[in-house]
Amino acid sequence: MNYYVPFKNYFEPLMEAACPKTDALIRSGFQQSSGGYIEYAKRCGMDVDYKMGLPKQGWHFIRSYLDRTQPEKARIENVVCGELIYWLAEVSNALTEEELDDLAIEVRSLDRRKANSLIKERCFSRIVGIVMNEYNKAA
Repeated sequence: MNYYVPFKNYFEPLMEAACPKTDALIRSGFQQSSGGYIEYAKRCGMDVDYKMGLPKQGWHFIRSYLDRTQPEKARIENVVCGELIYWLAEVSNALTEEELDDLAIEVRSLDRRKANSLIKERCFSRIVGIVMNEYNKAA
């Protein structure tokens, strides 16, 4: 299924939402180091600084990913960026605060690839459930 419209509708209003747990995870050094949204942010003249949690993950998802991807080609299920999926989980309340805290502790001890996989495994289906439930209510 193409989740572009449901995810954009759900997360665009949350783009600037406070996400202290995601910010803390990124400030701890858990951020993609180059390529992808990092390079796009630099090309856009934005600050890139993990110590400040920049760029924000709302911008990453909405502006860097969704706005630059043709809706019919967007495959949310293929997103692998751990900090982005963690943000989606935090702002959608897909995981409890305790679950987010425990997950952040776990991923800090893993290499980037394993950490991203663990975040996706723990969060993605729950995020989809919440988003699609809201989307179907509105339909």
